[in-house]
Amino acid sequence: MLQETLWTHCYHFSPRIINMSLQSGQMPSHLKVAKLRPLLKKPSLDHKMFSNYHPVSNLTFISKAIEKSVANQLITHINKNNLNDTF
Repeated sequence: MLQETLWTHCYHFSPRIINMSLQSGQMPSHLKVAKLRPLLKKPSLDHKMFSNYHPVSNLTFISKAIEKSVANQLITHINKNNLNDTF
């Protein structure tokens, strides 16, 4: 029940937040924060050596959604106006 309520809440407010961000041209500062965590490059490597890790950043769902929306709009604009370079 709680999961369903949270999903419904996110489903209704996410487009509104994304549209407000795109219309204002700004990203809310609290959505720019990523959680960093180290990830072992290979399971066989020594977990005590820092050089065997690489950082992984996790953004919030809404940050990823805004990023995807901007990327889609940019690709559409580039293709529509024939702005892509051919190699």
